Amino acid sequence: MQKTSRLTMGVATFAVVTLMALLLFGQSLSVSLAIGAFFGLFVLYLAGQPKLIAIFAIPELRQKIFITLLFLTIYRIGYFVPLPFIDQKALNESLSQRSSTLSQVLGFVSLFSGGNLSNACIFALGIMPYISASIILQLLAAIYPPLEKLKKEGEAGQKKIN
Repeated sequence: MQKTSRLTMGVATFAVVTLMALLLFGQSLSVSLAIGAFFGLFVLYLAGQPKLIAIFAIPELRQKIFITLLFLTIYRIGYFVPLPFIDQKALNESLSQRSSTLSQVLGFVSLFSGGNLSNACIFALGIMPYISASIILQLLAAIYPPLEKLKKEGEAGQKKIN
C-alpha cells in the first residue's frame, strides 16, 4: 500500500476516534488525544501488513469478517439498552442483598449469564432464555398431547417445536 494512503488512513482514524472519545464518551481532551493516537498508530501498523491486506482482498472472507464485526457491534449496543419497566436501582439493591430467596435465585441466574444481570439490559441473559424454553418444551412434549403429536411427526414436528 502506498505511504500516502497509509498516512491518510492513520490520520483519519486518529481524528474520528479522538472525536468519538471526546463527544460520545465524554473523555477529557488529553485522554481523547491519547486514545486517538493509539488507534491511529495501530491503523498505520496494520496498513503496512501485506498479509492483512490480502485477507481483505478475498470477498468471501471480507464479508464474514464484517458480519462478525456487525454482530459484535449490535451486541455491544444492546448491552447499553436497558430493559423497559425495570427499575435499575431497585434491581441492584435486590441483587446486593443476599438474604431473600428472590435475590439468591437472581444471583444464580446472573452467574450463568456472565454476571450481566445486574445491568438489566436487552442482552444480559444471553441465550439462557432460549435454552430454558427449549428444555421446557421438550419436557412438555412428553405430557401435552398436541406437542406429543408434533414430536412424533419427526424432524418437521421438531422444527415447529423449536
